Amino acid sequence: MRECVDMPFCQFLRGPQSRPGPEPHSWSSIELARYLLEEKSALDSQWLEHAQALLAYALADLGYAAPGNTTLVGEQDEDTKAWGGANSRLGSVAAILACLGGPKYYAQLGQNNVAWMTYFIDVDGCSSPNAYLFGEPAPRGGWQEDAHTDVLHSIVDAMRAFAGQC
Repeated sequence: MRECVDMPFCQFLRGPQSRPGPEPHSWSSIELARYLLEEKSALDSQWLEHAQALLAYALADLGYAAPGNTTLVGEQDEDTKAWGGANSRLGSVAAILACLGGPKYYAQLGQNNVAWMTYFIDVDGCSSPNAYLFGEPAPRGGWQEDAHTDVLHSIVDAMRAFAGQC
């Protein structure tokens, strides 16, 4: 992971997630970008610029191309798989950022990630734990209260942003 320099909030981008130690992960920068977009100038006078920088940071360090012109993010330095919770959250935050006046390519990033994640919920509602098995059937099951609920909340948030409700 590249070093975080010349950007506020760097101290929040490294820290434990699901593994011991100060491992960098995409959740930190994506969630912090979301918080900036929610609180705006009450938190940071440069909220839009910093939210964009945080998403760019996650994409530059843990992003990779997937079929369908989609850019996914890996979860952590040591776990680079594109899990559903992190990528649906990326989609919703990108959509909200575009809705609030950020560059329009974030709207496309949001649409692509949300569409990608919907393919990992089976017709009976069972979650699939990941979205990284290109060309293979996705396994059934997953962290029901963690990833699946995150995916659904993020899809709803993105749909609201796509409708201009940001």
